[in-house]
Amino acid sequence: MKCSKETMLLYAVTDRAWTGKQSLEEQAEAALKGGVTCLQLREKELDEEEFLKEAIELKRLCAAYHVPFIVNDNVEIAVKCKADGIHVGQEDMETGKVRALAGPEMMIGVSVQTPEQAAAARKALAEPLIEKSKAFPQRSCFIYVNLKGRYPGGIVEPEDYYKVQREIIDALYTYVEPKTGRRPVALALTKEDALLLGMGGEQCGDVVYTCYPEYGAQHGPILSTAKWGIGDLHTMSVFYGPGIKKGFEMERATQLVDIVPTICYMMGIPYPTTCEGAVLYQAMEDPDAYTVK
Repeated sequence: MKCSKETMLLYAVTDRAWTGKQSLEEQAEAALKGGVTCLQLREKELDEEEFLKEAIELKRLCAAYHVPFIVNDNVEIAVKCKADGIHVGQEDMETGKVRALAGPEMMIGVSVQTPEQAAAARKALAEPLIEKSKAFPQRSCFIYVNLKGRYPGGIVEPEDYYKVQREIIDALYTYVEPKTGRRPVALALTKEDALLLGMGGEQCGDVVYTCYPEYGAQHGPILSTAKWGIGDLHTMSVFYGPGIKKGFEMERATQLVDIVPTICYMMGIPYPTTCEGAVLYQAMEDPDAYTVK
């Protein structure tokens, strides 16, 4: 779809914080009925699966009203839901790679703050580079292999997939930041090995990497254990009630997946068959008190 003056007359951007008692879909449809000529889905809270479901539903709504549908930031979601366009910022994927992944028909919007940035975006959109690249980065800590059959312009043969994963990891570990002479990448893993970090699945990058905190500048590309300056990414788990130790601070790390098995154990009910966490025995006054005799 080509961008035109008519489609940009009234450009709406979704914001979940303003939905009130309405669902996002209800609010979007109300906007479409009110005369919106273009709708952008901007979603920062949902996981990939829910994001895709929402994008598919809003794409269906926009198509019914003959209004272009744009996805913010996430090129993967835009391609999968067959959006009419994708909007990216200066810190997102390089614009030329967005064009190559999205194909020649998808509209592409780019946030710019200077004439130089606008000129660079225009040049990049005119010169797709994906056919020359084995991989491309996206969303802070993911790198995707440009696999044939998965993306338009894919050049990596399926039998070379693992080889390219290793090449990416080697490149990340050997890169040295010129100004400091230091290596910014703290950890790089294949998506298969990233399961150890609780990451993986269809939407996960083929390579997952993290930076040292001084290079991260935000929570996305650094490990959850990282500390920098006066801040860190740790969260607090607080337990209160009968059988729970009072005034006790556990030294072990607590994961979200530990909550369900702990509650099940204390209530004497079976764990879910898909349970992945561990019982937090250290938090209990008498762990053996809940053992079935």
